[in-house]
Amino acid sequence: MDTEVLIFSDVNSSGHQHNIPSLPFSRYAGPHRLATELRDNGVTCRVIDYFTEFSLEQLTKIVERFVSKKTLIVGFSCTFLRDRHEPLGRSQDSVLSIIKACKKINPYVHIVLGGATVTQTGSPQLKLELEKHIDFRLLGQCDYLLPQLVSQLKTGLPVKWTAT
Repeated sequence: MDTEVLIFSDVNSSGHQHNIPSLPFSRYAGPHRLATELRDNGVTCRVIDYFTEFSLEQLTKIVERFVSKKTLIVGFSCTFLRDRHEPLGRSQDSVLSIIKACKKINPYVHIVLGGATVTQTGSPQLKLELEKHIDFRLLGQCDYLLPQLVSQLKTGLPVKWTAT
């Protein structure tokens, strides 16, 4: 079955970021909540956890496996990123390579950033070269917003709202 929405998520490392050793690393529930909402709305979805831990070669293989002509969105959860000094927790070149691999398979796929800290991944961290590849930014919890965006994208008509 083709994946309509692919979400890359990092580890929930908030304790590590704030020097609180009692909070362990764990999967972040937000992208999985989004996946549930999308599936409840008939959208096929995959969540790739810990994407900052994969090599670029591994991420390229993931993209090749799950992105198709039917993929509408490749999203990056920005709420818990391990390395806040790099765009999306990875080097800009690495993120651009992931996006370009997606666009090579499907030039019409939309790149979406989402989460509570989506605005913190903007300038100056997100350089202009990377910024021009971002189609939408969804701020905060997107449990209802992302399914609405997918629904509008499925119509093939231009999206008529701004979600930031």
